[in-house]
Amino acid sequence: MTVGTTTTGDPGTDALVTQGGTADNVILNFTIPRGETGPSAVAANVPLVTDPTTAEAPAVAATLNQLITNLVEAGIIATGAAG
Repeated sequence: MTVGTTTTGDPGTDALVTQGGTADNVILNFTIPRGETGPSAVAANVPLVTDPTTAEAPAVAATLNQLITNLVEAGIIATGAAG
């Protein structure tokens, strides 16, 4: 038994293995679906805060919290304690 070709399928399709060759020389060909395209980045105009007591600090914290929420909801990151 040998591995023949490995092909990339369309996102959302099933993985597929087809058999080729002969009864004495089996060849397995694989099709593995491509992953879905992830979310695109959204530019944010977030000022750099070097002093956390400045007026910009709450706005930056709110933007970062929303970014983290969006990443969690998209399944890109998980929350919780490491352990």
